[in-house]
Amino acid sequence: MLQYAPMIFLGGQGFVYLKLMRQKNKSKYRSADSSPRKLTDFAPTGLLVTALASYGLCVSTVVYFTFYPFDGFAGLVNVLGVSIIYAAFGIAVYQKLYGKKYNPLKAVDDRKFETTVVIKLLILSAICSSLYLAISLILASMDMRDLSNIIYSLYLQIFAFYIYQVMKFDRVDYSVYKA
Repeated sequence: MLQYAPMIFLGGQGFVYLKLMRQKNKSKYRSADSSPRKLTDFAPTGLLVTALASYGLCVSTVVYFTFYPFDGFAGLVNVLGVSIIYAAFGIAVYQKLYGKKYNPLKAVDDRKFETTVVIKLLILSAICSSLYLAISLILASMDMRDLSNIIYSLYLQIFAFYIYQVMKFDRVDYSVYKA
């Protein structure tokens, strides 16, 4: 848990910074993008189908191993865990789509880009977590638990590669932050 302390600190500092930005914005007039927001506007349908398919694969793997258990198998609790992860990511996606916008000075295009990136990353996290659980169960059933660390390393590398592919800071309009 200690390795997450710097990230938690930076996240907290980001919220403090955004609070100061909102306090500095004394404008009486607010503007909002009036176009309707749908999930498919920010995430491709193929990614959503892949998320559902990976959830189904994970559930079917757990159900299979309930009929053919191995030592250390937790049973249907695994399905509950994956369902909680998917529910938490679903709530986070809903919050990003329809929740309060924290930075009043951000341009509409920048906000859409940020929303797209965050939603795609949440969906990718859900896909990778369910696939990781399914692969871990399969490896555990074959007494190959040592390979689980390699799979986890691949999971993190794929995730980092995707983040670096998506995050393009040359698109961000920094002119709104000038005093």
